Amino acid sequence: MMIGNNPYSTGQHLDHINNVTYSPPKVPTLYTALTMGEMAMTPRVYGPQTGAVILKHLEVVEVTIHNPNDMPHPLHLHGHAFQIIEYGLAESTFPIPAAFLNTPTRRFSGSPAKRDTMSIPKYQYIKLRFRADNPGVWFMHCHLDVHFIMGMAMVFVEAPDVLQRTMTVPPQMLNLCKRQGVHTWGNAAGNDGYNFGGLPDPPRIRASAARVSVYWDVGLVNIDRVGYGTVRGIGVNGTLPIPPVTLTAGDTLALTVHNSLDMTTSVHAHGLFQKGTSYMDGPASVTQCGIPPGDNFTYEYVVEQAGNFWLHGHDHHQNSDGLRTPLVVYDRGAPPVTYDEEMLFAFEDWYPETFAERAKITLDPDLPFPPTHGYGWGLINGVNGNDTRPIYFTPGCTYRLRLINMSATMWYQFSLPGHVLQVVEIDGEYTEPREVDGVEMGPAQRYSVLVTAHSTNAFNYHYNATMFASFIPPAPGLAPRIFIGNVIYKHGAPFIRSDSYDGSFRWAKDIELHAMDGEPALPVNRSLSLAIGNNLYSTRQHLDHFNNITYASPITPSLYTALSMGDMAMDERVYGPQPHAVILKHNEVVELTINNPNSLPHPLHLHGHSFQITEYGPADLLVPNNLTAAAIVQNTGVPARRDTMVIPPYQYIKVRFKADNPGVWLLHCHMDIHFVLGMAMTFIEAPDVLQRTQTVPPEMLNLCAKQGIRTTGNAAGNEGLNFTGLPPAPVFVSRNG
Repeated sequence: MMIGNNPYSTGQHLDHINNVTYSPPKVPTLYTALTMGEMAMTPRVYGPQTGAVILKHLEVVEVTIHNPNDMPHPLHLHGHAFQIIEYGLAESTFPIPAAFLNTPTRRFSGSPAKRDTMSIPKYQYIKLRFRADNPGVWFMHCHLDVHFIMGMAMVFVEAPDVLQRTMTVPPQMLNLCKRQGVHTWGNAAGNDGYNFGGLPDPPRIRASAARVSVYWDVGLVNIDRVGYGTVRGIGVNGTLPIPPVTLTAGDTLALTVHNSLDMTTSVHAHGLFQKGTSYMDGPASVTQCGIPPGDNFTYEYVVEQAGNFWLHGHDHHQNSDGLRTPLVVYDRGAPPVTYDEEMLFAFEDWYPETFAERAKITLDPDLPFPPTHGYGWGLINGVNGNDTRPIYFTPGCTYRLRLINMSATMWYQFSLPGHVLQVVEIDGEYTEPREVDGVEMGPAQRYSVLVTAHSTNAFNYHYNATMFASFIPPAPGLAPRIFIGNVIYKHGAPFIRSDSYDGSFRWAKDIELHAMDGEPALPVNRSLSLAIGNNLYSTRQHLDHFNNITYASPITPSLYTALSMGDMAMDERVYGPQPHAVILKHNEVVELTINNPNSLPHPLHLHGHSFQITEYGPADLLVPNNLTAAAIVQNTGVPARRDTMVIPPYQYIKVRFKADNPGVWLLHCHMDIHFVLGMAMTFIEAPDVLQRTQTVPPEMLNLCAKQGIRTTGNAAGNEGLNFTGLPPAPVFVSRNG
C-alpha cells in the first residue's frame, strides 16, 4: 500500500491510501457486509471511497505500507494487534532526498512484538502481519486527525461469509440508523447490487503522469491451483496468481525483478511497442541476456498505449509455469467508448507437469512424435474455472469486459447468453463497435467487449467460458472444458438460460472489424512470404520452422549484434543461421503472407508492432479431401490492427505493418511448445537508424557480463562471419506437415 497526498478534481489536496481518499458510506460498512449475501465478498459493494479489502477467514495477512512523504504517519488498525516485521526505504514515484537513500532495512525475527498503532517514519515503509481471526469490519486510519479527515483511511472487511453466520446487530443499534433515515441494509448507498445512486461521485486525481513501481521476486512455488494436487510453478513474491498491474497511458512502469530461480529469467510486456526502448522488450537472447539467478534488474519505460496487455516470462518459457499477469493500461482522459464499470477476465491453462517436462518428451527423438495430448485445467482470474465467482449487473448499466487469454496452448471462447456483446478493442487497439454473440481467443489474444445490462432485475443469467483446442480430441469433462459463471442481477431472482439467437451465432472475426482511428490499409512497399510447418531434421527431431529454418537462440543477443556491427548489421548473415533474421528498411510498409498448410492453427505474435489484418484464404497446398478449401476474405478498406494473429489450418493470412520502430523484433508462435520447437524468427528493423538513436543501459549489459556473454559482435560474439562457438544448424531431412 502507498499513502500520501494528491491534488484531486475537487480542487483540494487530499490524503489517500493507494490513491483512494476515504469518505464514509451512507450505510455503515458492517451492515453492508451482513446483508449483501455473496456480494459481500466483492469489494465494490462497499462503495468507491472506502478502499475496502476483503480478507478470508484465518488467513495470515502481510501488509506493506509505503510512506514516501516528508512526515511520519501513525496508523491504527481496529480489531487486531499486529506483528511489526520490517522497516526500510519506501518506494516512491518522485525523488527521495539523498539524505534518506541509505536508510537501512531492519527486520525483526523470532517473536516480534505486537501492537495496534504503527508509526511509519518519513520516506520509509513498514511490514506488518496479523491473522484474520476476528470476523468484522475493521478500520485502518491515520491517528493524526487532520489526516483522517483528509481521507487517510480504509476498511478491512474480514470474513463476511463467517460474519453473516455468527453476528446479529442488536435492534437498539439499528434504531440509531432508522431515526436518521439511514438504511441498515444494501450496498454503500443502501441500494441493490452496484447501484450507487445517492452517493456523491468520488473525486479524481488530477491527470498527471506517474512512476508506477512494481517489485517481483520471481521464484518457485508449490501450489494447488485447481484442487487436484500440488504442482510446481513459477510465481512472484511467493505466490500465484500474480496480481494484475494497472497504470494509465503516459505513466512510467518501473518493474524490478529479483531472480530467485536457479536459471535465468526475463519479462516481456506483451503488446507494448517499446518505441525508442527496444532493449526493454524482454525476450532473452533477442534483446537482452536473461537476469542471472540471485540478481536484480529494473525494466523502466514510459507506457504510451492504452488497452489490454499482459506481462509474462520470456526466458525458458516460464510463462507456461505461471509467470504471467494482466497489464491493464487506462486511457489518460476519457476513453473513446462509454461505459459505467469494467471487469477483468484473465484466462489460463494449467498442467500437472512443468513446461520443461513436457518439452523434454516432445523433443526426445527416441519417443513418438507428436506425443499424446494431455488435458490441462482452466483458470479464470487465477482460480479453477469451476470456482469462478459471480459477476453482478445493475439494470441499465454498461460494462466493459476485458478478456485476456494468457494460456500457453489453449483457446478460450466467451459468451453471455441473453445479452449482446460489442467488440470495441482487440490486442490494445480500439475498433469501431461491432455486435457479436461471442469471442474466440487464441493464446495471447485479447478483447474488450461492452455489454449493457437489461432494464429489469427480474432474472439472473450465466456467462460461458470454454477452454478448448481444435487439435485435441473431445473427451467428456476433459476437452473441451466448459465453465459456467453466474451473472447476478438480484439475489433470489430465477436464472434464465437463453441460448437462442436471431439467425446464426455471431463470433467476432478480426477481418470484419475496422480500426476506430480510420487508418486505411497501408500501401505496400515490400512483400514477404513465409510458410510454417514441422519437419524432420538431421538431429532426428521433429522441429517447427518458418521457410524450413528452425529457430535457435544466438549467443550474443541479436539486438546487440545490430547495435555493434556497424555497416555489417545490414547483412542478415551476421545474426547467425538460426535466428532467421530479415532486415527491414526504415519506414517501409511490409506485407507478410504467412501460409499454414497444416492441420493445426497457430497464434503468431509480432513484437514491437501491431499489424493490419487484410486477408485470409486457402493455403498454397492441396486441402485434405474431407475439408472444403477456405474462401478468400479481405478487408482492404479500414482494417483492424492487432499484435497476435491466429492462422487457421490449411489457410494463409496477409497482414501489413510499417517499419517505423527501429529495433529487433521477434515473430513467434505463442503456443509455447511450438516456440521451443523452433517456430520463430527475427525482424532486424532499420539497424542503421537504431545505431544512431538507442543506447543500451550499462546495467543491462552487465547481465551479460556476469554470465561471460559478449555484448558485441555477430551471433557468436565474434567478428565478421566467424561463427565459431555456435552449434551447427540442423539440416532439413523431410517434411512432416
